[in-house]
Amino acid sequence: MGLAITKQLIEQHGGSINVHSPGELGHGSTFTFSLPLINKTTPATDSFPTLIETMGAVLILTEENNSVQEVSAYLCSHGFDINISRVDEDNEWLSKAIRTAPAAIILEGHLAVREGWGIVGILKRQTATENIPVLAYSLNPENDQGQWMELNYLHKPLKPEQLAKELERFDLPDNKKQTILVVDDDPGILDMHSRLIQQTGRAVLRAHNGREALNLIEQKIPDLILLDLMMPEMDGFAVLDELRARESTRDIPVIILSARILTDEDLERCNRGVAAILGKGLFTGAETLGHIEATLMHQPTLGRATQQLVRKAMAYIHEQYSLPLAREEIADHIGISADYLTDCFRQELGVTPSTYIRRYRIRQACELLRNTDQSITQIALAVGFSDGAHFAHTFQREMGTTPRAYRDSKQR
Repeated sequence: MGLAITKQLIEQHGGSINVHSPGELGHGSTFTFSLPLINKTTPATDSFPTLIETMGAVLILTEENNSVQEVSAYLCSHGFDINISRVDEDNEWLSKAIRTAPAAIILEGHLAVREGWGIVGILKRQTATENIPVLAYSLNPENDQGQWMELNYLHKPLKPEQLAKELERFDLPDNKKQTILVVDDDPGILDMHSRLIQQTGRAVLRAHNGREALNLIEQKIPDLILLDLMMPEMDGFAVLDELRARESTRDIPVIILSARILTDEDLERCNRGVAAILGKGLFTGAETLGHIEATLMHQPTLGRATQQLVRKAMAYIHEQYSLPLAREEIADHIGISADYLTDCFRQELGVTPSTYIRRYRIRQACELLRNTDQSITQIALAVGFSDGAHFAHTFQREMGTTPRAYRDSKQR
């Protein structure tokens, strides 16, 4: 961990670190690093770009009177240059996006749910905006909950330069042995995209339809998915629903591919998927803002191998949440130390494993309260609480209301 942190600090200051070892027992290794020299007569502020110059501009799209002040103020305080546009009042929002070429575009939750994929489709049809990352977020100040996701949509077949840009955006550097899943019912497109990926030195998994893709994912979680929309048996929309419904797969980057412009019906199905994801609200408002900032800065939180460990831990939690569950047990299951597990969760999700378990149990309890007639005590036991009073106290702390009041409010 010490070397990993040192490497990050040095690289963030524009330097590099190297190691030399003779490979002989008892001779040790030599670590050296270099940093750029700052002229003492020149103020440091003139030697390096400012935060705003580094971060670039961000365009936030909203509608009606939905507040975006919290996310705007947060990002401004962290060095981003923020522009806000109300799409229901400003017919020139697309022209502004083309003219200003922001580093990223953020959709406020209500707008994302109603028109998110339609807006993405418009942006992707413009050469000046087709490569701008688009994020959607939701914040619920009353319950201190939030969620975010990235909307990514490209026309197929992919060109080599498009694939290279996407791999760079998802922090998949060249010549690393990541695995990319290609899902397409067109044998020609499937073969073409697979060959493009193999030329980058990465492993390829192939699936001819959605159901085959999910079966492959159960065996091995890929680092990235290229997903066709229109397929027999199980289309891309259904695959997205399944991926986003499972916490162990919800964070897998997905590039949606289509050979045609989406119809109104297609867009509606996509937007329903956005609503389902943003409605989960597994994180606090502060954590959501932090994740948005990290995504905009394109700073990878963990190496891909470590992310796989976190996903494996999450999958184990989702299988065992109804039983007594300690972080030591989870760590032992995936073969790492308990302290390292906690560090990974904090870096990747911004919370400890214990906090994640608690929140996941409460979200499962919410589902049961809404959709079953089980007693509150039965629900408490079903989601892993051995004491009804502790469940009620935890539920109120997380949701801001009692389990009974929550059930009553959802059944009116």
